[in-house]
Amino acid sequence: MTASRAAMSFAGAVGFGQETTYGTAASITDWIAADSATPSVKRAQQPWPLITYDWEAVASVPGLLEVGVSIAFNVYNAGAISNLLSAATYRVPFGASSGTIAQPHSYTIELVMDNGSSIRLVGCVANSLSLSVKPSDIVKGTVEFQAVNASVVSSSTPSVSLGAMYHGSNTAVTFGGTANVLCNSFDVNLANNCSRRYTFTGGPQARRVRAANQLVKGNFQFDFEDTTQFENFLGGVDQAVAVTIAGSDGSALEFDLPVVRYEGDDPALNGANIVEDKIPFMAVKSQVAGHAFTVAIND
Repeated sequence: MTASRAAMSFAGAVGFGQETTYGTAASITDWIAADSATPSVKRAQQPWPLITYDWEAVASVPGLLEVGVSIAFNVYNAGAISNLLSAATYRVPFGASSGTIAQPHSYTIELVMDNGSSIRLVGCVANSLSLSVKPSDIVKGTVEFQAVNASVVSSSTPSVSLGAMYHGSNTAVTFGGTANVLCNSFDVNLANNCSRRYTFTGGPQARRVRAANQLVKGNFQFDFEDTTQFENFLGGVDQAVAVTIAGSDGSALEFDLPVVRYEGDDPALNGANIVEDKIPFMAVKSQVAGHAFTVAIND
């Protein structure tokens, strides 16, 4: 390990730029502050053993490059965060014909180090988004991207603008339009189910494939003083759920899940604690609303 690499650390700045041509680097237009960024770069070498008197692979076929990155961040009021959430929640419009369904937008992502170098990933398509809302913590998110290539470049100059943070203690949630004050945590996981695809022609990178059926799942946790949600689970009743987290600047982080179907129930019965009920759910695309899940920052 060289001294320069040993001294390198992540500066916490992540840049984004929407690509005009998939896989061609775009200029960075948005910056966010991230808790962590974990790029994954893999090139699996295929051994080509010869029939000899030893068992060493004397040659190999260069493996295809598989690249991705997972970015963890606090959710705050900034245009860059809004754009990131928009990229992650890409969906096919309800009722769209095969001729009008668009490919997911692709992005160039820059991970800034503190030594003047950056890791740049191109052809990044959002594959998953996770959001967690707890009354004791700032709202947190993680986005995972698939990419087609990675390189080391000279760092751009980060321009991170932090707005008001969204704290779980300032959350209101409604079920079917009725406020529920006993809901004490909420998390949601969205998967675009993108997949890598290889062709006989072209370079040794993954080819973009449009997002497959989007899947939205998560969990609600309640105090069991009110058995309404437990009864809805038992009765198979769909829920329209809205979650609003107020910011100190008057903005709001809003989640909309027009059709929530409970998948299971895990009430915690413990003599030393208040009974809590954790109910996993799946969100279903509404024909009226045209989506299964949206998240937006509204000023």
